[in-house]
Amino acid sequence: MTGETKTFRALGVGDPVGDGAPWQGGALRIEVAKKGLLTRLLGDGGPPVQLFKADAREARDSVVTCRAKLRADGPIKGVSLSLLIDLEGEKGQAYGFGKLEPVGGDWTAREVSATVPEGMAPTAMQAVLSIEGSGTVFVKDVEVLAAPRPA
Repeated sequence: MTGETKTFRALGVGDPVGDGAPWQGGALRIEVAKKGLLTRLLGDGGPPVQLFKADAREARDSVVTCRAKLRADGPIKGVSLSLLIDLEGEKGQAYGFGKLEPVGGDWTAREVSATVPEGMAPTAMQAVLSIEGSGTVFVKDVEVLAAPRPA
């Protein structure tokens, strides 16, 4: 990628979300149900929630960053934001995994980046949330930016 930072994707109110979460008051509302005893003993993480999947062909030779604001109601133990970038052919993925961190009742900014390896051709990207605990997570101001990879 050459030039300046480019907005690849911005998720706005009413845009469809990969896992069908509804919009409420300008934010996505993601409900995480309380788990049974066995699930809680073995791990309290719910399934990942795909915020979106988008074409990534213009992200060649770049650092891709996903930003979002999060807040939670209920006993949510933590939320992580991840970015997965598929590479052409059998070359795998470039990825950035956010740390699982607590989210409270105030809006908290999260950001995660992934670098597209030199000479590799990205094909698609997706932003994913992993949520541990039960309750409601709200997500807003989701955007994906691509900047030229530093020399």
